[in-house]
Amino acid sequence: MTKPTLPDRPLVDVRARLADLDKPDDRPEVMLLLSNIHRDLDVFDRPAKVDGEESVYRFYHQSFKVYGIKQTTRTMVEALVAIHPRSPAAFHSWFSQIIDAGLAPSFEYSDNDHWHEATGPLLEAFFHARYFVEQVARYGHALTEPPRVLPYGWAAILELYGLRDDRLGGSPPNT
Repeated sequence: MTKPTLPDRPLVDVRARLADLDKPDDRPEVMLLLSNIHRDLDVFDRPAKVDGEESVYRFYHQSFKVYGIKQTTRTMVEALVAIHPRSPAAFHSWFSQIIDAGLAPSFEYSDNDHWHEATGPLLEAFFHARYFVEQVARYGHALTEPPRVLPYGWAAILELYGLRDDRLGGSPPNT
């Protein structure tokens, strides 16, 4: 049995990196994202019909009016695009797939025969967009500078915008 070996980096280097966790995340794109959030915070504070109560009811009642949720979802995604620190804006691929699937369908009478499959993506897209709008509002109020130690909601926002990386200096994950 072989003894475990220490990493090539000296222990002092690791301690210095840990000490850096108290400092803000000063990457330009992360700083710009938080600045954009602060700039548009009033947009994310508006409750404007984003609770989904009516649309969830319409889904279970099997009403074509559930398709109206697409406009609310689109408005939320537009707000998320407006704060994106990169141009053109690109989101995490899973979010993009969910949103594309939720904004694509138009009502057809045959949807009644497979209601859940036809309309479920509308609600899934809405709930994902609403989650990120809520997190942006929450951390827009809570943060004055981007932290290196990440609360889950802020980490999710960074994932959405492709800005999440290893806080100790590793390379960003594949998205």
